[in-house]
Amino acid sequence: MRPGLKLIRSRDNPQVKALVKLAGSSRERRETGTTLLEGEHLVRAYRDSGGKAETIFASEAAMAKPEVRALLESAPAKARIVLADRLVDQISQLVSAAGVGAVVRTPESGLLPRGGIARFYGTAKIHKSGPIYEEIWNRLIEPEKKSDPDKKGFGVLIKVERAEDLGGAPLAI
Repeated sequence: MRPGLKLIRSRDNPQVKALVKLAGSSRERRETGTTLLEGEHLVRAYRDSGGKAETIFASEAAMAKPEVRALLESAPAKARIVLADRLVDQISQLVSAAGVGAVVRTPESGLLPRGGIARFYGTAKIHKSGPIYEEIWNRLIEPEKKSDPDKKGFGVLIKVERAEDLGGAPLAI
């Protein structure tokens, strides 16, 4: 294990208990002013936006991937931990754990303007089958999967190019 990376295998570890509590409690997220990002893409996007995580973590299995190891070692974070796979499964709120996550400070203001209404502009692509369709399916929450057990629906991937409030002022995305 590289210096600066801490390996945790016990569910009784205080950091693991804190991660489980944070993941499962909106009250805990509000009180701590933090939230949990799950998935390599979200953690990478947060890093690329200049964010510094409070904690970044990965499962032992995910660390076998060179790109995940590089992300964990290079992303700015106060703490870096490697967790036993079963611990990441306990923390994750996803149907199948992503294996990579980060605890980050909740931004002061949200994306949506006052009133909660915005216009989004971009392009959408419909996927009826193939690897992108499967990736979209894998990211669906369980109730959505249960409503289409035969997978007859389509996957829609939307690339948002810009967002505006109702007055036409641009929103940061």
